[in-house]
Amino acid sequence: MIWNNLKIAIRNLWRDKVFSLINISGLAIGLACCIIIFLFVSNELSYDKHHKDYQQIYRLGIEGKLGETEMKGPFTANPMAPALLLEFPEVEEAVRMRRGNHIIQNQENIFNENRLFWVDSTFFNIFGAEFIFGNSDKALSESRQMVITRSIAIKYFGHIDVLGKSLKLNQNQDYTISAVIEDCPSNTHFHFEFLLPYFDLPSSRDNFWLNDGKYTYVKLKKGTRQADFDQKLHTLVTKYVAPALKRGLNINYEDMVKDGNYYRFYSRPITDIHLHSHSNFELGNNGDIVNVSLFTIIALMILVIACINFTNLSTAKSSKRAKEIGVRKSLGSSKGRLISQFLFESVLLSLIAFTFAMIIVEFILPFTSTLIGKELISDYISNPQLFFIFLGISIITGLLSGTYAAFFLSSFKPAKVLKGDLSKGKNNLLLRKSLVIFQFSISIFLFIATFTVYKQMQYIQEKKLGFKKENVLVLENADEINDIDSFKERIQSYPGVINSTFASAIPGEFLNGNIIGRKADLDPNQYSFRRISADADYKKTLQLELVEGRFFKHEIASDSSNVLINEAGVKELGLVNPIGEIIARGVSRPLTIIGVVKDMHGDTFRNRILPTIILPESMESQSRLAIRYHANSEKEILSNIQKEWNNYTTGVPFKYYHLNQLIHDLHKEEYATMRTFTVFAFLSIFIAILGLLGLSSYATEQRIKEIGIRKTLGSSVGGIIKLMNKDFLQWILISIAITSPIAYYFMSKWLENFVYRASLDVWIFIASGLLSIVIAAITISIQTWKAANQNPVESLRYE
Repeated sequence: MIWNNLKIAIRNLWRDKVFSLINISGLAIGLACCIIIFLFVSNELSYDKHHKDYQQIYRLGIEGKLGETEMKGPFTANPMAPALLLEFPEVEEAVRMRRGNHIIQNQENIFNENRLFWVDSTFFNIFGAEFIFGNSDKALSESRQMVITRSIAIKYFGHIDVLGKSLKLNQNQDYTISAVIEDCPSNTHFHFEFLLPYFDLPSSRDNFWLNDGKYTYVKLKKGTRQADFDQKLHTLVTKYVAPALKRGLNINYEDMVKDGNYYRFYSRPITDIHLHSHSNFELGNNGDIVNVSLFTIIALMILVIACINFTNLSTAKSSKRAKEIGVRKSLGSSKGRLISQFLFESVLLSLIAFTFAMIIVEFILPFTSTLIGKELISDYISNPQLFFIFLGISIITGLLSGTYAAFFLSSFKPAKVLKGDLSKGKNNLLLRKSLVIFQFSISIFLFIATFTVYKQMQYIQEKKLGFKKENVLVLENADEINDIDSFKERIQSYPGVINSTFASAIPGEFLNGNIIGRKADLDPNQYSFRRISADADYKKTLQLELVEGRFFKHEIASDSSNVLINEAGVKELGLVNPIGEIIARGVSRPLTIIGVVKDMHGDTFRNRILPTIILPESMESQSRLAIRYHANSEKEILSNIQKEWNNYTTGVPFKYYHLNQLIHDLHKEEYATMRTFTVFAFLSIFIAILGLLGLSSYATEQRIKEIGIRKTLGSSVGGIIKLMNKDFLQWILISIAITSPIAYYFMSKWLENFVYRASLDVWIFIASGLLSIVIAAITISIQTWKAANQNPVESLRYE
């Protein structure tokens, strides 16, 4: 029976080559999209699940509100972990971590490393690692020990058997390698390459509860409820944080709460961090559950479009198989036997499409990885269940695609069929209309989504940022330069350099925070500000826009106690005439506001611009040197700057980045979303075109005699094309009417994720609709033009 079904199926597929090719192509592309997005979703959902007992591991964080500023960070203070181990019996293990950016050296090999972490010795009790040399019990038990990964061992020594060898930290501290472990897997929310003992860190003995910046992870005992644990965490706020607020910032915790402010700790499951945590100071580039959901829906949409093609074409060409069905029923074939035959054909076609889909996936996977900014791997050998999942999807797709056609075709009455009295039926036509409308509705929705994302990205690119990001180089480790003033003088003597500035931070980097209090009118409130420390050339180099007042000047000595704030800071403090106002940083050091700068967009447009204070250079170490240069002179000045760098530093790697690239990277998630929407929108319309091509080809074939008669009676080719386009374009117009309000609702919701966003203009909907109409009209017109240009005599002979 199976062999007989296979022969019939192959014969029918070969007989209708065009329809088979359209169905296979559509299903192959749909399945390929589905497989790629499944790989992406599977990877995103797998983060941090390789750790043993990952269900019991949580990261602690702080969330607070002071004035109009809300803050949420994935860190806590140094004494948090010891307090939990001492006072919370449900905490089985706790580990503190702090990320560092340090210079590591081994003879001539010297690099600036930013994947270095200071960790407690309990690190491996919570996080899993595969040890190549050494063991977890002794790896971080003594001072000046270092655990490194396989890739680091090869990078510095050329081989991995390096136990007992040493590396120099910051050019003055030797650390002995106590263990070598395998590299971190890609699906983890933080990646480390060096682990050093936490107690070697000077700040490890700091017991002040407001000095946050340490990452604290805990492993809870089985059966502990997260909600109960979070509620209990509040006892630490009242017991330790409230006294610290009073002592360090003169803030009364009870009064602070009465004013609508808050300070609390929270926990987050480690497996939620990658997709659900979007705090500042994350340890890595996190994903977004919204994108995972969107891509999943898109994959299903494209697969549905491919299935619709199959159903449409199968029912459309039903008359071609009517006699076959009539004869087989007359010879005794049951309805069930016919259904099984048609489903078999459908599954066979789907499996052929699956084979091509797997080939397509392997070819385009590198391109897709670049598109979404994440390396995707189809490793079916180490993960064979993936292959069987995809195979199962293709079989289910075949069954779902062919179910209606199977039941529809098997329901033909043999007597009517053999008499030639086969009514195509209004129900069949209505189904095809409905499916085409649904198919194009999906495509139009994706077009609208693509145009909306594009408009938002255009808005981001064109909006004034409050500074000029083009033609600016930023050097890291600037605090390692021996003579800052002399270095600046030297580099500014080169023709390509316009200006330069030393600063603690550049717009686009995360800024440290401060508590600011007003003194002029004895305002008792405290306000949370971000801070930058910069020299007098900061404004000129970055071309900041000054709203009022002035910037620092080298020749004015009193500027050492003067500051500038941004527009958001003026609003936060409620100032009418900010110039000359006295504020305080912490509980002392009165500072005078001498200027107000325009708000700087130094963060993603999803976040509100925070109140920011610019402090004079004397108040903080400057680790950045920003250099503005003339366009087209970058290569020359880089060579000159590096030469001066080597003269003014000793063994410090020359490391830099471009400011415009830094700002671009802030929005890389949105860029990836735009590219993804664009590709899938055009794939969906391509599959829809394949279906429309098949339907229009069939419709033209069915009306070939009518076309011949019309031509004989004088109808023009244009008139015939218009006639054939009419029905299809009506269906697409209905799709536009149905989809537009739905797309408006969902894309408005998507735009609400941005504090600073573009408007959802009507041209987006008009352009999406017109694009769909034009594509459909061209597809149908090509088929009709071919038929209309045939000799009418040949058309009238057609049977």
